Amino acid sequence: MNDLTPEQRLEKHRAVRDWLGWQYRQAQKTVNDLERQIDADRHRAEKARQERSWKVQPERAGRPAMLHRGGCSLFKTELGYLNREEALIALEEEGLEACEVCRPEVDLRG
Repeated sequence: MNDLTPEQRLEKHRAVRDWLGWQYRQAQKTVNDLERQIDADRHRAEKARQERSWKVQPERAGRPAMLHRGGCSLFKTELGYLNREEALIALEEEGLEACEVCRPEVDLRG
């Protein structure tokens, strides 16, 4: 039934082992590439969501609270983004000013 010598069987199994190792490394590379792609896609989607949002900079040191576009670099935050409706409501609040740099009211009123 088995006409191979132990040495031949050993070489055959080594070849299979090496091929399976190569297959594993290829599969791992694909998994890593896909994970990086998914992370990059999530990052881009989150960045786009932030850009379409607004944020409120709290009152500080006697300066009034200020409404910014989500991507405004004058006030950085990772929390508390507002949608359009919420930003419109916030803009109507007394004591809240619109940022003169990113001009969030332009997109809200237009």
